[in-house]
Amino acid sequence: MDNSLVRYLAKASLKWKTVQVPEALLNKVDEIVEIEELGYASRGEFIREAVRLRLEQIEKKRQNKG
Repeated sequence: MDNSLVRYLAKASLKWKTVQVPEALLNKVDEIVEIEELGYASRGEFIREAVRLRLEQIEKKRQNKG
């Protein structure tokens, strides 16, 4: 992902959005958040990082095709 986009996303103000997540998936997220060594303070923190990493992955893949 373009560094400017990463910087923008990091500085963007947080807004509440609701998404539906299957309960089994949410339970897995909760299990991971409970592992203190991983350093997640909350579900939201984990989910934000997961989304950011996936966006970076997709952007990198798109750049490699072009």
